Amino acid sequence: MLWRPDLYFANARKANFHDITVRNFLMYIEEDGTLTISLTVMCMMDLSKYPLDDQRCLLRILSYAYDKEDLIIEWHNDSAISQNPTIRIADMELLNTSAGPSCDIDYGTRKWSCVTAEFHGRRLRMHHYLQMYIPTGLIVVVSWLGFWIDPSAVPARVALVITTLLTITTQANSARVTLPAVGALFGFVAN
Repeated sequence: MLWRPDLYFANARKANFHDITVRNFLMYIEEDGTLTISLTVMCMMDLSKYPLDDQRCLLRILSYAYDKEDLIIEWHNDSAISQNPTIRIADMELLNTSAGPSCDIDYGTRKWSCVTAEFHGRRLRMHHYLQMYIPTGLIVVVSWLGFWIDPSAVPARVALVITTLLTITTQANSARVTLPAVGALFGFVAN
């Protein structure tokens, strides 16, 4: 006799029922209304300042079956979303989670209630400094040694140019492979 408002997460790409040894068969909701959800959410990132970027991702929550006449979705209070401190993203620091702006949708004949949760993350920069900026700077400094090598020492000058060129190419390929994925994984608790 539990009414389920048929909520769905519009930009979720993957959601799980938690299976330990057997599939979940009961729903546990704590007395204060806390519900734990695990989702893989799509986040359109602006990578124009990568790796020195901050990202804001929204999670859209809507009702599938009930329009705004039957169901209005809203956050209980400003601190309705709390952050799980044990969840980490490989190269991001989750700074803040909060209730985002309302996103009610009008489909012509009906209006649907919608809320958002906002996640604000900052990319961890030290990794990129140590893996890209400092080594690239050192390679450029090493390439300047070619100006002090005797002009008649052609094999030494060619070896230095080829070595620095191959090193820079290898670094560029490594950076391309490690570019961030389009989606991000966040965990949160909603009230």
